[in-house]
Amino acid sequence: MSFHDRLADGAIRDDNTPGEFRGMAQKHANAFWAYAVLGPGVWYFFGLWWSFIPLGMALLAATQSISATRVAQILEQRSSDGP
Repeated sequence: MSFHDRLADGAIRDDNTPGEFRGMAQKHANAFWAYAVLGPGVWYFFGLWWSFIPLGMALLAATQSISATRVAQILEQRSSDGP
């Protein structure tokens, strides 16, 4: 059983829907773009080392967006398979 399968199991226990995970995936995708745009600006004004903070946050947000999308896909697949 994969990590995302365990997350989907927990989501089912908590009565979460695929739409909620799709919404969170979009929220994290928007955060990714904000941090990805902010990173080069910080690099330009403050230097390379300080830019690692927003660029690292962009990487984290992208990972969370992909994970939420994967859980939504699993939930949709399980709901279409039936009980």
